[in-house]
Amino acid sequence: MQEFRWPIIITTAVLALALFFGVNYYRQRYMIEEPLLELLQRKETIEEARLVKENDVEYLEITPSRSYRGPLQDLVVEVQDLAAELYRRPLEITVRDRRNERLEDYARTIAPDLYEGARLANYRSVAESVTAAAADYNLEEVLFSVDYERLYLQARDGEHTLYLIIPLNRAEGGVS
Repeated sequence: MQEFRWPIIITTAVLALALFFGVNYYRQRYMIEEPLLELLQRKETIEEARLVKENDVEYLEITPSRSYRGPLQDLVVEVQDLAAELYRRPLEITVRDRRNERLEDYARTIAPDLYEGARLANYRSVAESVTAAAADYNLEEVLFSVDYERLYLQARDGEHTLYLIIPLNRAEGGVS
């Protein structure tokens, strides 16, 4: 009977596992994540992009450039399409804003209407509330939009910006 050398077998197994996970980490980090972030940061509309991992959920956090004046919906869809193409795993997209006290107060005032509108699919009422509250706070460039997944609200107060994205509560399945 042939005698095995257990220390050599165990060392070989540990090295093989370390090599496997090391190569997998390198591939993920330097061949997928870094190119995605570099591509996003080269865009004029995006100042910063970074991946954040919390509780087994990956977030792509973007900060629009200070000069960005386009619809938030277009920016999010563009980033989502790029992430789906390059990253090939689902990512939650969050948008960082630059709030001041007035925008923070506006967000607190309008948030219940946004969530209620998302829950009830009453978008016209939400648009009216957004416009009325924006007038109360003397905000410039307030834009509210809706697509099949989210409500988008963006507001500007000088150099400060507010970006809110509220997911829509869609029932799974068809019409009952």
